[in-house]
Amino acid sequence: MVRLWHHLSRSRKRQFALLLGLMLVSTLSEVVSLGAVLPFLGILTAPDRVFNHPLVADMARAWGLTSADQLVLPFTVAFATAALAAGAIRMLLLWASTRVAFASGADLGFEVYRRTLYQPYHVHAARNSSEVISGITKKVDGVVFYVLVPLLTLLSSSVLLVAITLVLIAIDPLVALVAAVGFGVSYGLIALVSRRRLRRSSQRIAHEQRSPLIGHPAAVAFAQTQDIVHPAQGTRAVGSAQGEDALHALLRPVEAALQDLATISVGQNDAARLLRGQAVLIRGRDAPIGTGPTYATCKGQLIAVGQIDKGELRPLRVFNFSNAS
Repeated sequence: MVRLWHHLSRSRKRQFALLLGLMLVSTLSEVVSLGAVLPFLGILTAPDRVFNHPLVADMARAWGLTSADQLVLPFTVAFATAALAAGAIRMLLLWASTRVAFASGADLGFEVYRRTLYQPYHVHAARNSSEVISGITKKVDGVVFYVLVPLLTLLSSSVLLVAITLVLIAIDPLVALVAAVGFGVSYGLIALVSRRRLRRSSQRIAHEQRSPLIGHPAAVAFAQTQDIVHPAQGTRAVGSAQGEDALHALLRPVEAALQDLATISVGQNDAARLLRGQAVLIRGRDAPIGTGPTYATCKGQLIAVGQIDKGELRPLRVFNFSNAS
């Protein structure tokens, strides 16, 4: 987290500081709204007792109220205002946290792209640009969704929990201690039971995902292609070649899954551009009309699957079979 903090710009660090201040304001509003529950319930159930309270009596005289029934409307308006204000500030905090987290992810992605683009040319020529873009996108999304957003949520919840606990301790330490221990034990038991159930469910899912492969023709054929070596002689089983033939019989060309897409044949120069993740201009009488997903071939070999937009084929996935070994 320290290294991640150093990679953020000064403006983002200031935004995180302002976000911390907004968390404190949200915590204060939550405490006020929770504290207004008891007076509101008291004025509904026992208005005379609340009216005789010294603090409420002074407020009633200042407002010109002479009876307990006249306190119902002001207390209701105050409670509703506090609850609505707390909810609005909470929504503002959620919006600001999400925006700052995604803006920080955008800054990190921009910096990663900048460092990637400034690498030597031979580095770019040796790898697929679509894989680089996909890798960077996944890594940055992982930082945003699995680090920044959960961290901000945990920080906000922790501040709120500490504030409510301190207020309860200030009101009645014994009741606060009993409530903290009770809730802590309850949540601990729930977490323990859920953890065991999640572990059993994950093991069952993993087992069921593996089970359909057992006895499948492709799995049997693949197993027959493996080298069966005798421990003493080191000889290969005779049926291995038959297993390879059975496995190849089950394989289908990649184009079989692309039959519903439009196809276009490109030259070697355009094929090289597509393999580098670059868009190519579609021209000629055989150019497809309209837009949509299309796959490109060169000399009968699949090159890329992409999207035609404004006369260009933009690759979404490339297939560099020539480098496969």
